[in-house]
Amino acid sequence: MRQDLLHRAHSGSADERSLAAWVDNLIIENARLADEARWIPVGERMPKVGEDVLIKLPDWVWIGHRTSDGWYSFGSWGTVAVTHWRALTAPPEVTP
Repeated sequence: MRQDLLHRAHSGSADERSLAAWVDNLIIENARLADEARWIPVGERMPKVGEDVLIKLPDWVWIGHRTSDGWYSFGSWGTVAVTHWRALTAPPEVTP
């Protein structure tokens, strides 16, 4: 049904086409944000070496980063069993 509505909007008046383009952009942006926020299995892809990320260990979630020969997480190096990771969000802008 949604596809039918979008198809009709794309072939309608200028206002309907403009609205359809806006909806298309929202769908694309939503997919991008969902991909950014997902937990990535380490078997699928690894973060860059040295990039701080959230890491999922068997029993908890922590901040750590990958090294050239393992993982580092606040004093635990190389022996951490990371299953998933995800990028950290940007900190909020603070104005004085």
